[in-house]
Amino acid sequence: MLPCPLCTVIPIRIQVLLAVSHICSTPYRQGADMVGNLVLHDISYQYTDSSEPLFDHFNASLSHGWTALLADNGLGKTTLAQLICGRRTPTRGEVQPSPRTLICAYCKQECVSEPEGLAEFRDDWFAESIALRDALGIGDDWGYRYDPLSGGERKRLQIACALYSRPDVLVLDEPTNHVDEHTRGIVVSHERWFLDEVCGKQ
Repeated sequence: MLPCPLCTVIPIRIQVLLAVSHICSTPYRQGADMVGNLVLHDISYQYTDSSEPLFDHFNASLSHGWTALLADNGLGKTTLAQLICGRRTPTRGEVQPSPRTLICAYCKQECVSEPEGLAEFRDDWFAESIALRDALGIGDDWGYRYDPLSGGERKRLQIACALYSRPDVLVLDEPTNHVDEHTRGIVVSHERWFLDEVCGKQ
């Protein structure tokens, strides 16, 4: 699992936040990027009802740690995140290593429905799960009464379920959309440089 110390941050609007863990021990192919990076190679993607590709010959390398995707609405942040997680397949190009070989957790913008893995998380009372509940301020009964929870409570529970899966790649899509006074300004991170840059308290 990605470690999850918390910090209170200077208010910023994060649109899409990705965390990449150590995901492999050998290069993907001859001439590949440095070991452990998630590589998007010559990615193109076009929706079936569109005459133009959303991405064309896009290349990127995501190293271990956090990466923020910042762009205007409609430019493809969510689509790119879904390509990285394997929830969409590129029209052309590849993501290496393949998302099919990784544990990818995707926290979508909406919190209307119960998050993936909720049943497993709520029924696990070993020390690690309890520590995760404590770190995110999650009530012991939240997993059994999802509908009455506030947007901020649902978002915290969604993130907890994602972390519980011990993901190689974690994506938070618009993580600040659903926040209440207890959630606002909290970010999950394990990178010292990231904390130093954005945190008012640690």
